[in-house]
Amino acid sequence: MWLKTLKEKDKLFHFHIELTSKCNAACPHCPRFLKGLPVREPSLNLYEMDLDSVKKWFPKEVLESVGSMNICGNFGDPSVCKDMVEIVEYFHKTNPNTNIQIRTNGGARNADFWEKLGKISYKSHWKIMVIFSIDGLEDTNHIYRRRVKWNNLVRNVKAFTYVGGYAAWEYLIFKHNEHQIEEAKKLKEHFRMDYISFKRPLGFENHFHKKTQPLPVYNKEGELEYFLEPAKEWKNSDYPWDGDTSEIPTKVNNFTNSCHIDFSKIDYSNYKDVEKRQINCKAYHVDKDEVEVYINSNGDIRPCCHTGTELDRNNQGVEGRQLKKILSPADKFNLGTNSFENIMKLIDNRFVNKWDKSHSKGRCVKCSLMCGQSSAVDSNRLYADINEI
Repeated sequence: MWLKTLKEKDKLFHFHIELTSKCNAACPHCPRFLKGLPVREPSLNLYEMDLDSVKKWFPKEVLESVGSMNICGNFGDPSVCKDMVEIVEYFHKTNPNTNIQIRTNGGARNADFWEKLGKISYKSHWKIMVIFSIDGLEDTNHIYRRRVKWNNLVRNVKAFTYVGGYAAWEYLIFKHNEHQIEEAKKLKEHFRMDYISFKRPLGFENHFHKKTQPLPVYNKEGELEYFLEPAKEWKNSDYPWDGDTSEIPTKVNNFTNSCHIDFSKIDYSNYKDVEKRQINCKAYHVDKDEVEVYINSNGDIRPCCHTGTELDRNNQGVEGRQLKKILSPADKFNLGTNSFENIMKLIDNRFVNKWDKSHSKGRCVKCSLMCGQSSAVDSNRLYADINEI
């Protein structure tokens, strides 16, 4: 599937790129942190792309086949990357037809940085857009976007949009901010943003017990501070709500040990139900018969961001350990040590060609969970009825 797209000159690739694994925020359930803690996962490597590496990894012949770029990532915020503006300029000048979206919490850097990016965006004629992830207003945004200072965020948004930069607002709906939707729509006009969209956050679903449950948020000492809950009006999951918090610990260890990856002892017994699902890969753009790949800040290519989340840290369960096995040796999937074409061929062999097998025979558990036909995780997380475009 991936190699076929590369070979057909009338087909385009879509890139999801992480420029850096560094971030200014501490969102409670971001995979860069120990779950619910503002403590970085110790096994996460801190990488960052620079302009010289980008030019080597993405020469003109590769970028000519790229239809769109989602500059976002699993662990970091792209604005933290030192060379971000220069990298975006390089991508745009090399292929002006590529649609580039940059997703950020908006709280890092200064007004000069955002004004410079805004002017580049304006000159691109809608080809470069920044999507600001703002989950509420001044009194609620920090509940999920921890460490993002509202005054800095507002300053940066205005610095970008007031010089003509194309911008959108992406709003995750929780119980604590669902009452502010109409006010956010009005604020969007003040920010001079082009549109606002509302999304449900993932993470509340307990697939094994088939229920939706609250998520604990801890401080750096491991003490429970508060709970995140899904919105009440806007349905978050197909599973029923279970608000019981009695079994959720009020104190957790604020450290972890990197685990040894033992490939020989992976127990797939808990995944028998999802093994029966037909894979409808979200990285495959059905309408155009085109595909997307995820590239992390070290130049490693993954089939998608979901597989990247599991692969780029070592403290994992069954899904991550299996992916370590599937994508080994690691250097075979790195742009610094292998060609883009060879990596596409490997992805086809290790993933697509295994989807009709069992998990023990190589079918990816993460694929079954995220892209299984009957998965409770909705591939379209936008609430279209309150989407303003």
